[in-house]
Amino acid sequence: MTLQQLKYVITVAETGTITEAANRLYVSQPSLTNAIHELEKEMNIVIFNRTNKGITLSKEGDDFLGYARQVLEQAAILDDKGNLELTGKGKMYGYSLMGAPWGTSIVSVTISEGIENLGKYAFSFCGKLTNVVIPNSVKEILEGVFRGCEGLETVTIGESVASIGPSAFSGCRGLLSVTIPSAVKVIEAKAFFNCGKLTSFSVDKENKVYDSRGNCNAIIETATNTLIYGCKNTVIPNTVTKIGEDAFAYCVALTSIEIPNSVTDIKSGAFSGCSGLTGVVIPSSVINLEGHVFYGCESLTSMVIPNSVKSIGAYTLYGCRGLKSVVVGESVTSVGNAAFKECTGLTRLEMLTKVPPKCGKDVFVGMDKTACELVVPAGCVDAYKAAAEWGDFSKITPGESSVGEVGTPGVTVTAAGGEIVVEGAADAAVEVYGIGGSLLYSGKTHRVSVPVDGIYVVRVNGKPHKVVVK
Repeated sequence: MTLQQLKYVITVAETGTITEAANRLYVSQPSLTNAIHELEKEMNIVIFNRTNKGITLSKEGDDFLGYARQVLEQAAILDDKGNLELTGKGKMYGYSLMGAPWGTSIVSVTISEGIENLGKYAFSFCGKLTNVVIPNSVKEILEGVFRGCEGLETVTIGESVASIGPSAFSGCRGLLSVTIPSAVKVIEAKAFFNCGKLTSFSVDKENKVYDSRGNCNAIIETATNTLIYGCKNTVIPNTVTKIGEDAFAYCVALTSIEIPNSVTDIKSGAFSGCSGLTGVVIPSSVINLEGHVFYGCESLTSMVIPNSVKSIGAYTLYGCRGLKSVVVGESVTSVGNAAFKECTGLTRLEMLTKVPPKCGKDVFVGMDKTACELVVPAGCVDAYKAAAEWGDFSKITPGESSVGEVGTPGVTVTAAGGEIVVEGAADAAVEVYGIGGSLLYSGKTHRVSVPVDGIYVVRVNGKPHKVVVK
């Protein structure tokens, strides 16, 4: 749909004939007819009824005519440099995913005071758009307005904006920072989905619904303490209890994140597509670990799912091709569909649960079960061999005890007061690994402070030992 096509419709409606409209527009009758047919096909409506007596507006056409006039009142024709000026007052008309009549080639847009909302998909996929200032008269940013504007780097959101619609800025991969004004009461799903280069989030301190407590570089829903959007520089406050759906999704610049032990829920897709994420610690406070949480996190090398988690959601680690080792806590009773699918680099999967968890479909598809060692609790080898999916592993071996000895008689590893203590191993090399597999300490100190409660793997002269810090 183009502005020219809208002019054609208006002129035909005003003249009542194709002949007269063509004369006014200085185009041929066949060209005019074809342009209107193409518009009707694109919009999937009949604008004009055609009979031997001439043409008349259909009911759909009458509605469309009002829309066309409104658009032309609000939009100046693009200049030859790709600059667009939106004029007029009131609400903008919304568009479909097929786009607005000015197309996707605009390089700048000026939105005049008086416009009260930005219509659906108004500037979607305008990849050359780099900067947008939304005036204070605008109260709503509707669905998909700037979706797919990959070149958009900065946006100034007017002080009167009360709602940001679903996918409003989704796919704005060049966007660097966002400030949420005080009037915003609603930020809908995927509003900032797949904005991988974001380095800064802030919320006006007067906002009553959302906050960025402690300059954390995140958007937090105040009433529920749910972090709904984060970025590369986010520091999750220890007052957050939930990490929301897709909160960090496709944040490709994110390399590490510390999850505090206040968090109990990590929602679906929270870190999906974070291809640069190399390490993450899931604290023992987490109870609910939903599906797709680490989907496509190709740089993760190890993962420990704590004892507090009872189920592994579908697609949780799908496509984590860099994973070498995974430890699954003793409380897990089920593993969802494709949870480990395409974990092609996995060589060690250690299960702490004595009863083999029930598996969904395609849990281990794409994994080399002949190369990956399945380590299970002592005395449980036969149970895993007999269980569906688990019995397909070629090598199922008993694991080491999580208490007491670490390879050498007399060596013990205990936890107390936020410290891990190694006794009975003078001058031994000690390594402490976090829940996510990151190395926290390496040396000969036998009393090591740890950042949060949870499961840690301690190696004493190369012998592994698991210890729970509570």
